[in-house]
Amino acid sequence: CLDRYDNPNWIRADQLHPGDYVARQYATTTITDRELLTVSEWAERTLNVCGKLVSTETRTQVANASGVYDVEEHTFLPGGKSVPEHIIINDSFMRLVGYYLAEGSLGRSHGNPSNVNFSISINEANGAMGQDISNCCEEIFGHRPVIYNDRESSNGCHLRLNCSIAARFISKLLPGICYTKIIPNWIMELPEVKQRELLIGFFRGDGWLKNHPRTKQCGFGIANENLANQLAGLLERCGCTPIISYRSVLNKKLGRYFDRYGVVVQASDAPWLWDALDGPSISVKKLDFSVKKNGYTLRRIDSITSSIYNGP
Repeated sequence: CLDRYDNPNWIRADQLHPGDYVARQYATTTITDRELLTVSEWAERTLNVCGKLVSTETRTQVANASGVYDVEEHTFLPGGKSVPEHIIINDSFMRLVGYYLAEGSLGRSHGNPSNVNFSISINEANGAMGQDISNCCEEIFGHRPVIYNDRESSNGCHLRLNCSIAARFISKLLPGICYTKIIPNWIMELPEVKQRELLIGFFRGDGWLKNHPRTKQCGFGIANENLANQLAGLLERCGCTPIISYRSVLNKKLGRYFDRYGVVVQASDAPWLWDALDGPSISVKKLDFSVKKNGYTLRRIDSITSSIYNGP
């Protein structure tokens, strides 16, 4: 909150009042572009053959009684699918990163990453989103994913890229599962035009639109606090003013509560995002939902309808 000298001050949540301004510090303004990634620097057990990377497996003998394999070092069996040695950091790559952060996971074989999965609905897999994911995979890695039906859901499926090098590359570039995924620092400093594509991919995978006569919004909800804050930071770098919310949600099936973090932006703040999500036509006139001052984004509290405060 701001004091009378317009300086940010920590105020307990239960002491905020309508008319106060909540201050959020700008995301970093550093811009450092990057054009290429070298896959072999990220994916282990690869061999360059005529400019293409092939996966290699160490030749092993039968396990001994203790379960430890005897390894013949420096002897390799090339196998699997090859990928380009270098990946261009373009719009397709950035959207694929967004899709993976929203809906991606890794399949494993003998404990090692072996395939990349995107969990989406059957309609999405056969629609524009599934087609875009497939095109991005083919452009970046040279292979298209295949559709596998989800046995636990009648409407769910997986777009699976069966390429161990791509899986190992993704495991190092974007480590973690849904609760622990984070965006690498170098992506947080890329130019706005590239970061927009990441946000488009993420919102397509895990976002929603609210088209109301009084307000039009884009938003998402995830269980990963760090990722929610990073995505809000990217939105700020792209000229938006995100609202971050938190609530505890009861999972009746498991009988326990889970954290849920939401991020919302006004469509007038991000018409490029609204259009990418196929939202209805809107006026691009920017409304004054917030003020930027002294390195902070200020948002006025109009009303407080309910509050939960468990602090000291």
